[in-house]
Amino acid sequence: MSSNVIWYAARVGGLTAWAMLSATVLLGLFAATRLLGRRATPARLQAIHQHLGEVTMAFVAVHVLALIADSYVHFGIVDVLVPFASKWRPVAVAFGVVAFWTLLAVWLTSVARAHLSRRVWRTVHLASYVTYVATSIHLMTAGTDAWSPVVQVANFVVSGAVAGLTVLAFVRHRNRRAAGGSTPRIARPTGTMPPAPAPATAPVRRERVRVSA
Repeated sequence: MSSNVIWYAARVGGLTAWAMLSATVLLGLFAATRLLGRRATPARLQAIHQHLGEVTMAFVAVHVLALIADSYVHFGIVDVLVPFASKWRPVAVAFGVVAFWTLLAVWLTSVARAHLSRRVWRTVHLASYVTYVATSIHLMTAGTDAWSPVVQVANFVVSGAVAGLTVLAFVRHRNRRAAGGSTPRIARPTGTMPPAPAPATAPVRRERVRVSA
């Protein structure tokens, strides 16, 4: 395989991975803000969200493997797995390495979500924001297509949408917590209440009436 084909595979893999990651983050924010309406059920959104995450991981693998196979920059396994190990633009590549590890953590916890507590899953899942920011910085500092007007406009639009939806999701979450905190909770019975006793009735005395002829 020629070096040009490998290099184009690395570029396409990186750009597609960023696009899929952006779609995953936006879908999660749309679900958090409930802007998609009632038709977007949580089960359907979760299925699409997980599928996009798997596609993102696949294109990340294409991007990393193509970089290792390319003979122009000479990336090694350590260069793509350890931050600041690369001699070629170490800071820019480090953002990509951080994005890879955080994305892997989010994806693995999503796969094992049924075996994790909601608190653990939610805490790790918040790393998606770190992944998106690190990936976007990596794209604009290390990517060959960073100076492309299409890439710059797409990054600007998507980043603005992510920032706006994040603020909206935070505000709505805070309002829901405030509303829930101000409403008194009614304790549910822990057992079955015994039936109320029937009201006692006074016995009716029947008197014989003597009829005279």
